[in-house]
Amino acid sequence: MNKLRDFEAILACGNHDCVCVTESWLNNSVGDGEVNFPGFNTYRLDRVSATKSRGGGILFVARDSILTLRRPEFECDEELFVIELRPQKRQKMAIILCYRPPDGNVDSFVHKLNLTLSAVAKDFNQVLLLGDFNLPDLKGCLLDYPPLDASLEEQLFMDTLNGFYLKQINTIPSRKNCDNILDFVCFTDADRISIM
Repeated sequence: MNKLRDFEAILACGNHDCVCVTESWLNNSVGDGEVNFPGFNTYRLDRVSATKSRGGGILFVARDSILTLRRPEFECDEELFVIELRPQKRQKMAIILCYRPPDGNVDSFVHKLNLTLSAVAKDFNQVLLLGDFNLPDLKGCLLDYPPLDASLEEQLFMDTLNGFYLKQINTIPSRKNCDNILDFVCFTDADRISIM
């Protein structure tokens, strides 16, 4: 719970319009009221697993001055949700926030992500896909193609990104003293992203 208060303090004194969190570790012991922050709308998806009780989960927080709407019709049975964002005087965009556990089936996840992206692409021109995909061999690949040592599943993931014109723009390693970028931030119009 101390982390929630720290998070609330960051929101209160920061200049954040939207914040995305993977591995929120939220579960049914944390009530919605505990993650409703003044001046913000909150969306959460807690890990629901018969075998794992810790970790996982995703959280999206946006200023209440920005119109947001969760779009469950685009979602699948992974730790993933789709938020429609309608900034003032700008085109609507879909934000897809994901968490894929390290031991999760990559092939199944990529297949379901592909279905989600296919549905979203029919309704949105701008898509921001982000999250912790736990694909360390890609090293946050900023290229349009996977590295030669990438697994077949990782190649399929990159093919999915390329198939929907999503460009990986995060260059910050996930951990200190490591070159792996597990947290991908992919946008259909990467030239419009000014700061990470």
